[in-house]
Amino acid sequence: MRLPPRDAFRSVIFDFDFTLADSSNGIFDCVNTALAAMGVPPARRDDVNATIGLPLRETFTRLTGSDDAARQAEFVAKFHCRADEVMVDSAVLYEFVPATIKEIRRQGVSLGMATTKRRVHVEAILKRDGLADAFHTVIGGNDVSNQKPHPESLLAGLKGLGVPPRECVYVGDSIVDAEAARRAEMPFVAVLTGVTKRAAFDSFAAREILNHAGELPAWLEAARNR
Repeated sequence: MRLPPRDAFRSVIFDFDFTLADSSNGIFDCVNTALAAMGVPPARRDDVNATIGLPLRETFTRLTGSDDAARQAEFVAKFHCRADEVMVDSAVLYEFVPATIKEIRRQGVSLGMATTKRRVHVEAILKRDGLADAFHTVIGGNDVSNQKPHPESLLAGLKGLGVPPRECVYVGDSIVDAEAARRAEMPFVAVLTGVTKRAAFDSFAAREILNHAGELPAWLEAARNR
């Protein structure tokens, strides 16, 4: 494994869903509540999980085969309506997250987040679990015009952290995350806590593929001491 130079990474930007937390129960609920209200048959759990992290318009198209803009917009509105009711309570941070965040902060590394989830929900989850002050910037899907894999959210995160792309690593669980990092010209570290298999990251030149984000502090420490 070729590590970056000493002190290369001043910051880390995380994805949220399937990287720091399991929100799949709430997302499954929101998707099928929205589809039912639109008279569409329910989607299977595996099919919904495979869309987590995508823009909701694309989620609708992948699950239904329809790319009708009006129907997409209706789905998004109904999804968000239900999400305001269930998303925060149903999301569960992975057990390693508090200690991981604490250790990365101890190393003097600043933290950001770039996610397709709405910022108000992410911030409420972080506040609930005592991590509201851990992140210097949180970029939600509603904060940008173009969602991942477009790099806009990552670039906004870099601006909020005040670091250039080469000094910040993006950590995510999907090829959408990997592609966003590539377009932002950022180093990427993949984690395998989502539904994406290891081999799917082969074409993205990930700096590392970790079992979960709890392994990141040790990797950062190794990079620093190279």
